[in-house]
Amino acid sequence: MEIHLSGQKINYVEQNHLGKTTVVLVHGNSHSLRTFRNQFSAAKLADLNLIALDLPGHGESSPAGLYSLPALSNVFVSFVKTLGIEDAIFVGHSLGGHIIYESLDRLTPSGVLTFGAPPLRSPLDPSAFLPYEHAGLIFQNDLNEKELEMLSQSFFCKPRDTTIEKEDILKVDPHFKVQFAESVSKGIMKDEVDLLSRYKNKKYMIHGSMDKYINQQYLESLDICQVKCLTGGHNIHLDNPSEFNDAIIEISTCFQPHQTLHQTEQMQQ
Repeated sequence: MEIHLSGQKINYVEQNHLGKTTVVLVHGNSHSLRTFRNQFSAAKLADLNLIALDLPGHGESSPAGLYSLPALSNVFVSFVKTLGIEDAIFVGHSLGGHIIYESLDRLTPSGVLTFGAPPLRSPLDPSAFLPYEHAGLIFQNDLNEKELEMLSQSFFCKPRDTTIEKEDILKVDPHFKVQFAESVSKGIMKDEVDLLSRYKNKKYMIHGSMDKYINQQYLESLDICQVKCLTGGHNIHLDNPSEFNDAIIEISTCFQPHQTLHQTEQMQQ
């Protein structure tokens, strides 16, 4: 499916639009909605209304004219409001988590679950990240085969088939990596620590115990919410889908069922 927001085509998928609780899944840098394949195929999540989108310049969504956290957040807020799912549970991976933080002064979801996304302030605190020697590849265009393999494997705790990850990396709009890296270096972002601290509904952060990018001690030092540590890497939703999906179930069972715009339309037919 696709939706057009101020000329921006956003590709998305929705499963079980009559599900008792809506969960919006937001992928990370150089990924796409395909990264949530183990959530859409999970029997234990079959009762949930799952929605995932391709961010601008990723997957099947069209490129954007500007890439920064505020710009991506504006698209996400528009997407959520257009579909009428403001009270959904938001699940964000890496960049997707930061987009959710950036949106919390305009949206009040029923719950927030992020992973691989340490809440940041400007100027950036480098202790939020581990000194992974190849981290710069995530913002590099024109990767050779060795670099592409290295980057795709770095998301996981052990070697695996990363065909989908490599395809997604290669589909990213080259302007995204240049513009987004520049905007972050200039501190063009909101105070994510403050926004998440002031958000009062249920919130979790999940950390992969073998994540090469994120510093667990930094997450715990913030004392904003519970940090759940699961065995796996940066892409914990693929490394350890069973326990990750259990966390989605845990946060989704805290809330009363509600209807999305699609659910309401279906009931009126």
